Amino acid sequence: NPVSKVNVITLTDDELTAGVKYFNTLPKPLRVAMAKAIDVDESKTSPHVIVLGICQKGDDIDYEQLKKDYRKALNGEDITTAQPTFFSSDAVGESGNAKRNEDEKVIGINKEYGEMIEENIEEWQYNTFVEEMLPRVTRKEGMEPTQTDVDLFVEKIIDKDIFQMKEKPKKVPGGFIIPGQLGKSAKNGDELISAIDLKVSESIPSFGEKFQACYIADPTAQNAEVENDQLDGDPVLFISSNDFSPTTSRFLLSSVTAISLFFALVFDVATFGNNNAVMDRLMQANDLGNYDLSWFNSLLAPMLLSLGISQAVHELAHLVVAWQNKFKISPPTVLPMLTLPYLSFQSKLKTSPKNYSSLFDFGFSGPAAGMITSLAFLLIGMQLTTTMDASALQNAPSLPVAFLRLSSLGGTIVDYFLGGNGIILGMDPASGVPMHPLAIGGFAGMMINALDSIPFSSTDGGRMSQSLLGRSGHIVFSGSCYFALLIYTIFNDPARDVFLAYLVINGFFQKDLEVPCRNEVDGEGEPGLGRAAAALLIWSMTILTLAPV
Repeated sequence: NPVSKVNVITLTDDELTAGVKYFNTLPKPLRVAMAKAIDVDESKTSPHVIVLGICQKGDDIDYEQLKKDYRKALNGEDITTAQPTFFSSDAVGESGNAKRNEDEKVIGINKEYGEMIEENIEEWQYNTFVEEMLPRVTRKEGMEPTQTDVDLFVEKIIDKDIFQMKEKPKKVPGGFIIPGQLGKSAKNGDELISAIDLKVSESIPSFGEKFQACYIADPTAQNAEVENDQLDGDPVLFISSNDFSPTTSRFLLSSVTAISLFFALVFDVATFGNNNAVMDRLMQANDLGNYDLSWFNSLLAPMLLSLGISQAVHELAHLVVAWQNKFKISPPTVLPMLTLPYLSFQSKLKTSPKNYSSLFDFGFSGPAAGMITSLAFLLIGMQLTTTMDASALQNAPSLPVAFLRLSSLGGTIVDYFLGGNGIILGMDPASGVPMHPLAIGGFAGMMINALDSIPFSSTDGGRMSQSLLGRSGHIVFSGSCYFALLIYTIFNDPARDVFLAYLVINGFFQKDLEVPCRNEVDGEGEPGLGRAAAALLIWSMTILTLAPV
């Protein structure tokens, strides 16, 4: 039987993306059956390849067999293909020997089809890598620049004096990249961006209202190989939207904040759990139907006040840096934590910082200010603890020794004020240690700010790491820290609840890298040795605070 001619269908990027998006919405059995129709395994094949394969086969697909395979997959039968074969080119005679009709034509068709499959696999890998390097907010639907927008930008803005293009603009998830190098009049990336912004405001102001150019290391897979000890690729202009506002529902974020604040109140109340005098008074009030708890609220207020002030100082430091460097941030979302009052206040960047120095200052300022304030509350609270009389101690909150042992720095300070030589930390882990509420708020605040300083993804510590190491270097460093913390959590029972919750919650809320800075390559915006020393200092404090006794 002669082999019928196959018409090669060419899909545009938008058509292929739409097809993949629709394919992913189909029920699992139908996706498996459709993959089987082109002789591939759905679980091992990119959706891009399957969609392209279906388009290539077109009318040659046996739809009756497709229905049978769908019913089998629906019933749980295994219909996966053992050997992927995209097109059949054999015609078997009576003797059982394969005939080779139009052999060269068939080979040519299969070769062309195979090349298209390979190209789409490479494009899928290419896009996947870019999506790992740049956060999801850079890819908001309907806000990316079009080819027309970028062509206008190249025509009106790009010239050899400020930027020398090496290649035409290339589409990437979130926008376009333009490979090239600095022109004669731009000494560094900061000057390049300033010159571009000036020309945009004069020539095409409507472009500047929606889009921006960032000077970053090439985020594509082709330049991700380590060459000459350089993790990042060559510099490119990244043309994207200038609005990185969070896409998560404001109602959802507000709900998370409300739940987190409730947990903070529960933590405060729980510190009185070992105080028999307070608990007995609460039970008596309940039995008598006396719901005037103003006396109890006055006991809760100091700890909440110390937590609130230290966190307010943390957020105020962020606001000051953002104001000084002229970029916008979102209202903070409070992330929940069961073993602490809360995990952190998460503020997202809505617009790009000028450079990595601006990003570093933003990431460093919050935890540094918050940790210093919390340490001050701990010291003041412990001094007040040593001067409390018997009546005040009778109504004082307490922390279990096991909780104090979670922090080498905090636990040692508490032990020093209450006797020293390890007397307190050597007690029964379940024993409660009465303390002034300001001291408890300071102790918890130190741990909260220390957790926020861990260099993971887009936490404040992650912002410092990305500023110092670049995107590729931060991915490696952040991944190493994550893996080390996971191993530590598995084999360290006392701190397991804290760190396991930290890894899970941050893995859900803060798994992306930070938004692109306007200049991530060079210039005065590169963090120097002073900022590197500051990062090492705060990370040392983080280790001391979070390492258990």
